[in-house]
Amino acid sequence: MGSAIVGSQINALANRSKLRNVVSHEFSTNPNVSVEEISANTGISVKDIRAIILDLKADGRLRGNFSTSTGEGKSMEVIQPKPVQVSEQPVEEKNLFCPNCGTPVSRDSAVYCAYCGSKL
Repeated sequence: MGSAIVGSQINALANRSKLRNVVSHEFSTNPNVSVEEISANTGISVKDIRAIILDLKADGRLRGNFSTSTGEGKSMEVIQPKPVQVSEQPVEEKNLFCPNCGTPVSRDSAVYCAYCGSKL
């Protein structure tokens, strides 16, 4: 019995990312949709939708508020994550150790290792 409960919880966590995409899509198609309407459209429970909304807001993927009188979303906006930009030019690092013997190099102007004499 306990393993069934643990198994269902693991399955729910694995399925949560798919459900986030579904809820994000609902808000992107209709920014003024309410939680109850999303539940009716998708079959996801209201409790899970509320948890997913909090997850999306915490991740910065959803902005907006809900009306306190009607429960409809007010200007809900789905934010797409920005791709990480990678620097094209590699950063040149200064050798702090001799590549041959591993001795620390103490001078910036050193051309040869003081311990083994290899070129730096």
